[in-house]
Amino acid sequence: MVRAPVWILACSALSAGAALAPAAPGVAATAVASAAQGVAATVSVSPAAGGTATVFVVRFQAGDRTGTAGGQRRWDSLSVTRHGAADHAGCVAAAQLTLSPSQPGAAVRVRLDPRAIGAGAASRSWCPGAYSGWIRQFAAPACKVGQACPDYILLLGTVGRFSFTVHAPPSPAAGG
Repeated sequence: MVRAPVWILACSALSAGAALAPAAPGVAATAVASAAQGVAATVSVSPAAGGTATVFVVRFQAGDRTGTAGGQRRWDSLSVTRHGAADHAGCVAAAQLTLSPSQPGAAVRVRLDPRAIGAGAASRSWCPGAYSGWIRQFAAPACKVGQACPDYILLLGTVGRFSFTVHAPPSPAAGG
């Protein structure tokens, strides 16, 4: 009996154009149309290129309120990944962050600091290369402890995409 509301909600959300699982990321448009009202935004990153220790800052204007309201929890998630070669020992090649709740129209600013993102002393810098990033909005039920609760996560849409480039540090001059 508890499953029926879940399937009805999932089916009605799918018919409205939402998806139940994240789609594969695409590369680098700055504004993305979304099936969910108010989700799409223009996303910028600065600087557009930097070194392995650069802190990149991603900015966008929130379209929808995130946080918990009316029995639903909404959140934005930022993901970034490096293109190409899989060898990334000792550096940050990908990251995912859940963003803090925001109000509609709020200016959202996210710092991508490799020293804060890296897991351990060995990965405290970006791997050189081109990176693509995207921000997606998700929703799930917000249920009280002890309350029967449907178990799903709904992808509401892609808020936006961004890209940046990390340049390799200069090679030390040969000889001496």
